[in-house]
Amino acid sequence: MKKPKNKSQIFMAVIVCNVLIIAGIIAGYINLRLVDQDLTKFLVKRVEIISINFKQAVDYYWESFDLFYFSGSPSFNFNEEPLYQLQESIVRRLISLATFLSDKDQMTFDQVKTSEKLLFAAEFDSYGKLVRHSGEISSSGKLFDMAAHERTVFTNILDHNKRAEEPSIVSIKNTNGNVIFICLDDMGINFWKLREIVSLSLDYVINTENFLYAEIYDADDTLLGNTGDGDIALPPVSERLLWQEIKTTENETVLAVTLPIEFRDGSAAKLTTIISSKDKDTIYNNIYKTILTAIILLVTMGIFSVIFVFVNQRKHLSNIRYMEKQLERSERLSTMGKLAAAVAHEIRNPLNAISMASQRIKSYGSEPLIRIMKDEISRLNQIVEDFLNLSRTEKVNFIKKDIRETLYEFYILAEDDAAQYNVKLELALPDDMLMVSFDPDRFRQVLFNLLRNAFEASKPGGIVSIKAEKMKNKAVIIEISDSGSGIAKENLPKLFKPDFTMKDKGIGLGLSIVYEIIRSHGGNINISSVEGHGTTVELVFPLYAD
Repeated sequence: MKKPKNKSQIFMAVIVCNVLIIAGIIAGYINLRLVDQDLTKFLVKRVEIISINFKQAVDYYWESFDLFYFSGSPSFNFNEEPLYQLQESIVRRLISLATFLSDKDQMTFDQVKTSEKLLFAAEFDSYGKLVRHSGEISSSGKLFDMAAHERTVFTNILDHNKRAEEPSIVSIKNTNGNVIFICLDDMGINFWKLREIVSLSLDYVINTENFLYAEIYDADDTLLGNTGDGDIALPPVSERLLWQEIKTTENETVLAVTLPIEFRDGSAAKLTTIISSKDKDTIYNNIYKTILTAIILLVTMGIFSVIFVFVNQRKHLSNIRYMEKQLERSERLSTMGKLAAAVAHEIRNPLNAISMASQRIKSYGSEPLIRIMKDEISRLNQIVEDFLNLSRTEKVNFIKKDIRETLYEFYILAEDDAAQYNVKLELALPDDMLMVSFDPDRFRQVLFNLLRNAFEASKPGGIVSIKAEKMKNKAVIIEISDSGSGIAKENLPKLFKPDFTMKDKGIGLGLSIVYEIIRSHGGNINISSVEGHGTTVELVFPLYAD
């Protein structure tokens, strides 16, 4: 009976449990990723609503200003709130910029002129001499005369009555008597107007839930306005993604969303809004804890399942081993019972021959009768020996040895037996060592039985060969071939049965003993035969592994 592969079965049970656990973990991870993506999309949608509100506020202020600007009202009417707010805010910011430029170097003038989209910026001393400037100045004397007697002067700021070519100017006189001029053309005025409208419109964003910070840049990546807590490190405008998570200085994760904006005049901008992801993190963490708990329960159940399977498998295998031993014992007893009858029958024939021969010796004292008695006694001894060998369960004494040595030693001893049968015995061994773990005494018994069968099956002048070789699959094959009469095809499956024999004098124990010995060595035995052309017995032994 084939022994169950207990280790492989336990291993497969562990693999199945581990696969289920890994599948649960992967499913939980995918679920978390999907939840995270859905929550992020929800926050992005919220920011899109913020950007729509901001765009609507910009359109409202822009439309209000256009209605007033083209209505023909005076340029500075305190009763017209939209224009007044814009004009006052722009003038205040330009005055602050002019104050900032006092006593600054040429590089600062150039930088401010570019970043603030000025037509030019200039500084005159108290005598009207140009100290420094950035940009082209058309009439410096006229400018100085205009500001000589006033502390602060501004003209043409959002004045709808001014000619298109007239610039808008703001000038201040600083403490040392120098005069700072800032001049804007229509493009510059539109930029400052847009920036003020953006600043007013950003107030609508502040009241949004979870809002932290917002800023907007024009197509030239110039800041138009910002609001909120700006203590957050953002990447450059050109490198910003639709949405990205950013760490604050307090190590808090926030979500920055950058969306395109198009104004009424066709100019484009980018609005970056930062909102807190606390709500998202709270929901995510709750789901994470739920999934983690489920995974832990799954892993725990998996571990207990593996332990349960392992314990039950061991118990089951113990029962199987016990049943195997019982079945083997029953089979052996059954075989022994059958053989006992056969042995009794076989022993009776030699005993009758010996009895008859002994009586004839008394009467005639014939020498041939003594030889018959010896042969019959020898046959009796062989029958008993075979019977004992089959019933024996002695331990196999394995040793690591080059099996070629045992084959050669047995070949030397068997040559005399081959000569008695008038058969030629041949041996073919490879040059390389064939290291096998085997019991030499039991192996000799195998060789004895197989060669005896081969000698008996061969005709006088026949050839019996022993061949050994190493296979690529780490096995040693030993072939014993004869040139005898062969075995009928229908008899091949019966050869290893203890009660089957094709000899006139025999009980069929030889090949049964060979089979048991080869199986105890972890090997295989195969017999191939063509009737009338001889038989080949193939023994397969595993190579010794260090």
